[in-house]
Amino acid sequence: MITVTDFDLSDDLLIVESETPDDVIILGQTVTASGVLVNLATGGAIWLEGLGAPINPALIVAQMPGTSTLT
Repeated sequence: MITVTDFDLSDDLLIVESETPDDVIILGQTVTASGVLVNLATGGAIWLEGLGAPINPALIVAQMPGTSTLT
């Protein structure tokens, strides 16, 4: 799991590297009193500390490893 402590909904994106970018989709989000846990179809998870509501799936973008171009 990756932890992000300063995610700003109005200013940030989550960029996830994956060999299969089409698989970078949200399976579910769990909101707690201290943040949001985002579970991805890749098997990974991202903890967004301090958020109080699920994020828009459009804020997660995929990138092939070793590239600088977003897909």
